[in-house]
Order: sequence, then structure tokens, then C-alpha cells
Amino acid sequence: MKIVLKTMVGLIALLFIVLWLRWMVQPEVMATQWALTATGPAGLNNLRGDIGGLFLMSAVFCGIYLLRGNVMWLRAAATGMACVVVGRITGLVVDGFNQAALVSAILEVIFITVFLATARLSSKS
Repeated sequence: MKIVLKTMVGLIALLFIVLWLRWMVQPEVMATQWALTATGPAGLNNLRGDIGGLFLMSAVFCGIYLLRGNVMWLRAAATGMACVVVGRITGLVVDGFNQAALVSAILEVIFITVFLATARLSSKS
């Protein structure tokens, strides 16, 4: 089970790296796909920095865990994802139902669950 969870952490980290790279290289394309609008270079910079940076941070935290085995990094990644979920839930309550936001929140809760389950299992070994 531990190997399956570590593999899932690695795959999630890989997904985050791909998303980070896409935000770095194609911010206009990603913004359109994610229903965002950037106004000029400052807006593109914010998309790269804020959204891309979140994906990079999460990938780095997962990578450090995979390299060093310190579960603190998985807990940090889970905390970051939990903060994103708080924002999603706030948006669903304030702005009304949005299927895309709900799907994203569900995926993020799955990622949190994988991170915390892996951390818990790794702590017991």
C-alpha cells in the first residue's frame, strides 16, 4: 500500500509540474481554459506567479518528501491544497454553484487525502 500511495504522490507531483510548465509557457492558453482573463503583462505575471507558483510549490513539497521521506513536506502540500479548497468552497457559497469549481475541489480533496494517507503510513514505518 505504501508503494501505491508513494506512486500516487509522484504522479500528482508530475501533474503539478506539467501544469506549472504550461502556466509558465502558455499563460494565455491556460487562462482561457481556466476561465481567467489577464490584462497585459502584469496580469500574465500574476497568473504565472500565483497559479503557476502554487503548482510548483506543491510539486516541490511532494518531491522533497519522495527524496527525503520527511512527511512534514506532504503535510505542507496538503495544507496548501486545503487552503485552495477553502477558496473554492467560499466561491461556491458566495458566487453560487459552478460545476468546474466543484470538480476541482473534489480533485483537490483527493490530493489532500493521498498526501495525508501517505504521510500517516510513512510515519508508522
